[in-house]
Amino acid sequence: PHAYAFYALEAMGELDKVHDALFDALAGERRPLNDAETLGDFVASYGVDAATFVETYNSFGVRARVQQAQAKIRGARVTGTPTMLVDGKYVVTASMAGSHENVLKVVEYLAEKEHAAQ
Repeated sequence: PHAYAFYALEAMGELDKVHDALFDALAGERRPLNDAETLGDFVASYGVDAATFVETYNSFGVRARVQQAQAKIRGARVTGTPTMLVDGKYVVTASMAGSHENVLKVVEYLAEKEHAAQ
């Protein structure tokens, strides 16, 4: 449900307004925001229209985006978290990077490398 929420908010142009609060609610507070209606109530408290959110959440476009993301994850053979995929080419995990702290350093290096190559 959380990937659907992400893509719904992105499609609505409301992601920046809610993303940090939603992440904190899910990861920090462990709030049970596990269906479209509950998520709709949550995002409404940040000024997002709940009915439009639920409609977008359940839309074909959002479903397609989630399926594309899942296919990418399967293709990258992501088996756990935290795992980061850079430009669809590089899979970075804490064990590969040597530590959780090094993951972002490796990701930044690879992102800069890919950006320079374009």
